[in-house]
Amino acid sequence: ALPPRRTNGGTTSGGGGGGGVLHADHGHRYGNFHNYYHFHSATERLDCLSDELVRQLLLSAQNRREDGTKRGAGKKGHRFMICDVGCNDGELTTLMHLKFDARAVQLHAEAASSATSCTDPSKSAPPMAMCSFGVDIDPVLIDRATARLTNPALIEPSAPPDAAKPRAAPKLEAEEGSATTSAASQTVASTPPSAASTQTSAAAAVHIPGLLSFVAADLTDRASAESAFSSFEQSCQRAYPIGGDGSSGDGGAGGPPLFELITVFSVTMWVHLNHGDEGLKNFLWFLADRARCLIIEPQPWKCYRQAATRLRRQGRPMPAWYDLLAAKPSEEKKMEQWIEACLVKGGGDGGRGAGGAQFTCRELSDGAGAWKRKLLLFERA
Repeated sequence: ALPPRRTNGGTTSGGGGGGGVLHADHGHRYGNFHNYYHFHSATERLDCLSDELVRQLLLSAQNRREDGTKRGAGKKGHRFMICDVGCNDGELTTLMHLKFDARAVQLHAEAASSATSCTDPSKSAPPMAMCSFGVDIDPVLIDRATARLTNPALIEPSAPPDAAKPRAAPKLEAEEGSATTSAASQTVASTPPSAASTQTSAAAAVHIPGLLSFVAADLTDRASAESAFSSFEQSCQRAYPIGGDGSSGDGGAGGPPLFELITVFSVTMWVHLNHGDEGLKNFLWFLADRARCLIIEPQPWKCYRQAATRLRRQGRPMPAWYDLLAAKPSEEKKMEQWIEACLVKGGGDGGRGAGGAQFTCRELSDGAGAWKRKLLLFERA
């Protein structure tokens, strides 16, 4: 088995949980940097998700709910599921969860106030339940993400690296190298509205609405990936039951429930370097099968060269696939085109091929703003 891969500053592949392999290269092999958001602002990425985009995604989900009889949702409402792949210490995941939830509450209030023709409030659907899921290969980072949920001071964005007193990393009870099992996920959920008066958890004290969960898992390993997603989907169903058969029905006949949004920030290079062209393609297809929308931030080839240079200077082995990649993005546009060919209808080998979901693609960010990376939005065709 090949080693792990990276994420938003974290990882999502290989290794299992042993700290030695994951931490030997200080994040330069798998991207699991332990101070990532001190140097790459989470708010700059969050700003790329404009209020209008958030509104469009929520309204699209809301429209599906209104036509949701065939999905078994009905009056029980609807979940809006988000997955942040490579969540690192959970800072961006948490801010994204709060942003979407605040906008969902606002839209529900606007709809309720304008529904003057509705004389029976009991017939109105409840607001969407926000359910977010952050996954990273590094269990130490997942511990930090979980600590964020019960510590109000950690909900605020990290201070920039030149701040007078940058926020220290939270103190962990477990040693950095300690392994965690496949069940080492941490979930903090607000109680569904009917039982809100009994909520006494620490999460309520820091006002985390809905359900927010973090798990250490390798998404390039199919069994690990399916286990992580299945566990989260079961947590969603327990907290916000939808459908008489115990499933949300969002995935269609026999399919897994669909996440409204899966984000893949600065992850693709680490999957590519450690698992090759086929590994990256299979990783993207696994996520695409579970997403209505994908936001992908591809790293240009200069980032590949920089990662290899850092390892060479440390006297560490080169990434497993560095010299074997057929899809070398020698120009920035090439990596974007390669990813598009994997997912977009008619791209490359006919997009996904027989039976696979296909997507349209548009540019969310051209890299000219504060966050100097391009973001691509893939939407189910």
